[in-house]
Amino acid sequence: MAFESRATMKSNNSLSAGSLLFALLCLVQTACSSTTPSISHVHVGHAITGAHDTPSKEGYFVLAELRAEEALRLAESAAAANQSSSQIADRLTLVNKEVNLRNDYALAAALKEAASHIAFAADSDDASENVKRSSRAFTEAIEGVVSRTNLINLYAQDARISTSEAEAEQLANEVLKLSRANLNGQDIDGDGFIGNQTKEYGIRQLRRDLDALVTREDPAYATVDKWYLFNLIRLPSGDWLFRRKGSSGSSSY
Repeated sequence: MAFESRATMKSNNSLSAGSLLFALLCLVQTACSSTTPSISHVHVGHAITGAHDTPSKEGYFVLAELRAEEALRLAESAAAANQSSSQIADRLTLVNKEVNLRNDYALAAALKEAASHIAFAADSDDASENVKRSSRAFTEAIEGVVSRTNLINLYAQDARISTSEAEAEQLANEVLKLSRANLNGQDIDGDGFIGNQTKEYGIRQLRRDLDALVTREDPAYATVDKWYLFNLIRLPSGDWLFRRKGSSGSSSY
């Protein structure tokens, strides 16, 4: 009888362990299903976390930050002393490439794409009022940077045809000012604060506003898993859904 009792106890313990494992699996599955992000949050993630078509799969705004930093470094090189007009022109061409001409998202293109995805987020059926308000503000706020990128393009072209070192130096200094403003913002009204008006905005101020958007979200925003970021598709109807594994069709966003 003692042997049978031990066997029964062993069986009961195995059953309990199996039941516990089953319960844990159910909890994990439930948790996984509950972590599917909203369509709106996936679009926000495309701006700040990752996108399928950027060079290192970074978010569009993250890439814009990198481009603005590199453009400023190159602009400082262009404005350095003791250079010929042709040397200055060559370096301003590199600045312009970083800002406007790269095939893999220059600053202007990356920033506009980030704004587009924040707009996609706002247009989603599950978008919060916070995202809707923030999208409109963000679209307006990028205009200062976009306007400066247009000026950099013009100044770089002017430097290319200039034969005057004095003129080339002046153009380089203007591009340097614009590049600094694109990254750090610009106190246009002289009140000691950058950001009272959207035309003062640079990438730093835009980042601040995106961080505030995320902080205000309710339910709270959580970093979106890359599978969801790279497998959101848009149907011909305009509806968004996640691609099933192994399927093909509409392009990812």
